[in-house]
Amino acid sequence: MNSPVSTTSTERLQGYRQAISQAQFPLDDRLILTSTVDYANVADLTGKLVYNLRCDGIIAADNQILLRILQRLTDRDFPQITLGSFDDSPWLQVMRYPMVIAKQPTAQIAKVAFDLLMKRIQDPNRATNIKRVKTTLVRY
Repeated sequence: MNSPVSTTSTERLQGYRQAISQAQFPLDDRLILTSTVDYANVADLTGKLVYNLRCDGIIAADNQILLRILQRLTDRDFPQITLGSFDDSPWLQVMRYPMVIAKQPTAQIAKVAFDLLMKRIQDPNRATNIKRVKTTLVRY
């Protein structure tokens, strides 16, 4: 489930599509859903994925979406589903659902962002610079 709020939502969706293609799975666009800016529709979208489309897993583009998915699953006492998301947090270890998280090196991201900001302040006309950091998958 994607977010119109996340600045990385386009890249995450592209990565999802690429992974599906590389695994040679058929891509079902009915499974690619986007929340509203205020996340008010996440519970309904979760119900659509789990009950109508019978998904056995949901990938949340950010923690705000993940939180609302967990609330919906808990409210309905849904027994079996695997969840995926980004940004490893200690609280994910106590979830009752199996999870796969793309762990991002937040300290490294902060340092790179700070360095780029300082360079931009020193030279406002400098060319845009995009830096990528490596993520790792963590399973709970």
